[in-house]
Amino acid sequence: MKQYHHAWGKIGLAAFLLAGTVGCKQQGLPATPLFAGVEGSTFQQGSAMIQQRLDARFPKGSSARALAAYLEQQGLILVRPDGGALPTTGSAQAKVRGFVCGSQVRVDWKAAKNQAVERIFALYGDTGCL
Repeated sequence: MKQYHHAWGKIGLAAFLLAGTVGCKQQGLPATPLFAGVEGSTFQQGSAMIQQRLDARFPKGSSARALAAYLEQQGLILVRPDGGALPTTGSAQAKVRGFVCGSQVRVDWKAAKNQAVERIFALYGDTGCL
């Protein structure tokens, strides 16, 4: 009986060490220019990198439709209201599950009635670990 528990103890230790080597690094963001260098960064760093890239590409007054299309091209999924029309507020997100941990990106925007971007807000973080 002692040997049986000892074997399970070794298996549990091996699993713990494997999880430790994988760590809680962010895994699997789309391999697109928007996310270049973001994986493994802190919440603040990753959010700032994405925010700066979006602000540079889509300054105030840019087309919200072009922003939405770009976000889809970069691997995010648009959250559309019932009916599918693009309203004056929008959101796109990506959630990726890794072996141990996951990561997520959310981009929200506000546009004028003429669909001109007024504000973009990017958020990056992890989804937690086992």
